[in-house]
Amino acid sequence: MGNRGALALHARHGLFCGPTSGAAYWVAQYLASQRGDHPRVFIAPDTGYRYQTLYQDEWRALATETPAKLPSVPSPVQSVEEVRADSQWSCIEWQKKTLVQQVSMAAEECNR
Repeated sequence: MGNRGALALHARHGLFCGPTSGAAYWVAQYLASQRGDHPRVFIAPDTGYRYQTLYQDEWRALATETPAKLPSVPSPVQSVEEVRADSQWSCIEWQKKTLVQQVSMAAEECNR
């Protein structure tokens, strides 16, 4: 999915990005399709320089073998072990901790 997203960014907008940026782009596209009334902005975290092979003909053909259409819903998983390589994309509940929670946990670890 990230590869196809990177190639789509390059084809549609001339951006030379890596697969992480391509994945972020797909997520932004998905969110925009769910709530089109708000503009979406995404951060492209990598450039394409480390992934130049992605832009070679063989890789482009491989990335476009499967239609580059977004699935209607990502596949939810509970852990990374559940991610299937043959599915287009997955999502996981982040359960992000606040800074205070993280510092408290780190302090508890140090005191053990």
